[in-house]
Amino acid sequence: MRAVSKKRRPIQARRRKLIAAMNRNGPVLCALELPGCTRWADDLDEIRSRARGGAIDDPENCRPVCRNCHIWVTEHPLEAGEMGLVK
Repeated sequence: MRAVSKKRRPIQARRRKLIAAMNRNGPVLCALELPGCTRWADDLDEIRSRARGGAIDDPENCRPVCRNCHIWVTEHPLEAGEMGLVK
């Protein structure tokens, strides 16, 4: 079995370009700005998940986040939705 399907390869390539563009001018701070977060972004988070029709390679749907905030949003979807962090 292939690690990445033929259909998924071009999507992953566009996502890698999006990540490279995010880091082009050096590190950026986490875009979520959760209380107490002052970390550098090391992940790319989707505002609308793939399960909800979002695209992982759409610059309008992605934002740079730190790993801690990314985990929090993933583990607390209701609170994140109330805060407007996910759609």
